[in-house]
Amino acid sequence: MVALLVPATLLGFSIGPAVVLHEGSTIVVVLNAFRLLAFRKTASQTLFKRLSAAFTVRPSSPTLGSLRPIFRG
Repeated sequence: MVALLVPATLLGFSIGPAVVLHEGSTIVVVLNAFRLLAFRKTASQTLFKRLSAAFTVRPSSPTLGSLRPIFRG
């Protein structure tokens, strides 16, 4: 941003365009932050789905019901 403002000042531009550029760049930063927040949420949901699928008890695995007779003593 400084690379644009210094030449604009030297060329005699008023402060109006500088304010517009500054506020425009602020909006770009905020939109990028929202994009990153949405990406993290989606990525964490995908990771949660993968982990829950990895630790899901499958029908071929012994379940708690099939292990109860062993623990009854």
